[in-house]
Amino acid sequence: MCFPLLGRKVFFQSVIITIAYHLLFSLSYFLLSVIDILVKTFTNLFWLRFTTKCSVIILLILYFWFKTKPAAVGKNYILLGFCFFALGGVTTLYAIDKSDFPYASIALIIVGRLLISIKMGKIIDFNLTRILLFILIYSIVTFLLFKTIYPALGDYFQIIFIWFYVSLIFIVFAYLRKGIVTKANYLTILCGIISLYVSDALVLLFFFGGFVDFQLIGIGISYHLGHYLLGIGFLEEVFIDNSNDGNPFC
Repeated sequence: MCFPLLGRKVFFQSVIITIAYHLLFSLSYFLLSVIDILVKTFTNLFWLRFTTKCSVIILLILYFWFKTKPAAVGKNYILLGFCFFALGGVTTLYAIDKSDFPYASIALIIVGRLLISIKMGKIIDFNLTRILLFILIYSIVTFLLFKTIYPALGDYFQIIFIWFYVSLIFIVFAYLRKGIVTKANYLTILCGIISLYVSDALVLLFFFGGFVDFQLIGIGISYHLGHYLLGIGFLEEVFIDNSNDGNPFC
């Protein structure tokens, strides 16, 4: 009779330790994010921006690496995606420091999003009729954004169009996870990707639409929040169908 009690004790201890780790990570992540946003907004010191930006994404990568199952195939896609996001963030800093347009950064972000889209694509049932309305809404919002900045795009139009086309794939694959994973997990990933879309839109407005109040703060909040929700969402991915118990992406 002592074994069930012992088992419950071990289980609750494991739950408490997991919650403590998540809480410690979340507090550390958001503290570093706030520092990064403040540095971005109030200083132009390159080395300081480099340090704060890298510390946030490296913390996310390390936490995801240590907390996911070693044999999870999906882990590799997500880790590689986050690594490309990190490289994209660093190259953005170099481009801004040199007053150049961040071509390399956009290319790296595109690759990162494609990698994570491949991971999501492994578990979804692609159904065009399910996503028509979603694509329509995305297209309208993106059209209004492009209409605002189009005169200023010039030669940058092609790379930005590809960027937002890949973002469409990214968000559609997240949307198609509905009914495959738990509702909380589905909403976490979807909200994370929507947050990154908001960050992308604000970045475009920053480069081509003119500076507005609190724009840098908005970019920082949506950027870090999006990555946090993606990391936590994929870390806690839970499938509804029990037949997926043996799925390497669980």
